[in-house]
Amino acid sequence: MKMNKMLVTLSLALPLATVTPAITGVTANAAQVSHKMAHHKESEKSFALDKVKDFKSAKTYKLKSKDVKAYKAMFMADQPVVSFSHGKTVKVHDKKVRVNKKITIKESKTKLEKLLKDKKEYKKAKNIEYLHAEKIGWIKATEVK
Repeated sequence: MKMNKMLVTLSLALPLATVTPAITGVTANAAQVSHKMAHHKESEKSFALDKVKDFKSAKTYKLKSKDVKAYKAMFMADQPVVSFSHGKTVKVHDKKVRVNKKITIKESKTKLEKLLKDKKEYKKAKNIEYLHAEKIGWIKATEVK
């Protein structure tokens, strides 16, 4: 009878002993991922989204120079907010780019939450246009002619 109790206890404790190292490994991995996400958020800036326009067929624009600063954008689903990551300079071979989307954002010195809630601050904010160039990313409209 003692042997049965010892086997039952061992069979219940053994899975816990093998799962614990796996859990600590997952926790360490999650900590690394959250650190990367926090570091990534430092290099991005969020703006209030004003207007979005999709072109049915892509329009061709000429760039002012062959070196253009391209951004990656992330759009929030529940709020009119867009976040742009740190821009990278991209060299293009041809000065012509095909643009399929245009957005207008609101830039202000006030905090984003206050800008979204206060109509007067929203109207006073500066409008900036971004274009989505195929194979490049988001560029400022001031980069094209």
